[in-house]
Amino acid sequence: DVITDMPWQNFQVSVSRDGRYLGFTSERDHNYDLYMLDRATGTTTRVTDATPFADHHLSFSPDASKIAFTSTREWTWDSSAAIYTKDLSTEIVTRLTPRHSNDISAVWSADGSWIYAATTDFTSYPSEDLNKLLFGPLRGYWHQTVIRMRPDGSDRQTVYPNSGWPAVCDNPDILFFHGYDIKLNHFAVYRVDLSEPVLKAEKMSPPSIDVVTPSVSADC
Repeated sequence: DVITDMPWQNFQVSVSRDGRYLGFTSERDHNYDLYMLDRATGTTTRVTDATPFADHHLSFSPDASKIAFTSTREWTWDSSAAIYTKDLSTEIVTRLTPRHSNDISAVWSADGSWIYAATTDFTSYPSEDLNKLLFGPLRGYWHQTVIRMRPDGSDRQTVYPNSGWPAVCDNPDILFFHGYDIKLNHFAVYRVDLSEPVLKAEKMSPPSIDVVTPSVSADC
């Protein structure tokens, strides 16, 4: 079925756990903002307005009462994007990313206890490495790290280095992400079991092609 039918970009779809709501990024109002489609009523609602900056990559909390998302609304040279949450009933927006950090690709864990994201700390690189990070062929992906934090931004933890775009399923101990395989010189999708005392990434994608931005079914 065609869900959106218009000439503007509509992308980065997220589905609430009960299947009722579709969240997505759209430029239909001439700016990248977030929208929600209520599948029960057919109504589409604009959720954020960051004009002239951009909001994208929405993720629902398990009960769909809040969203986590990436935004450039408080852009600085060392923090070009940050993770925020919005309470859909009170409309309160809260920044979770600390200053001087650059976070993207937030996703809420199935049990609601964590928000995962990819981060790049630009201040930790010498200027020559920072130039490669920002303008080189890998465009920052190699230097990303998957982190997690509580929904209020506290208890920020490193999960796995050289990784990005976390994806979750119904098992809160299982996490997927993409990473750069230095030996094979390509991107791949990996799976880790967070309950293990030592995390070991299992490659899930074929060895001969680049694979990025994983999406995972509920049953893992």
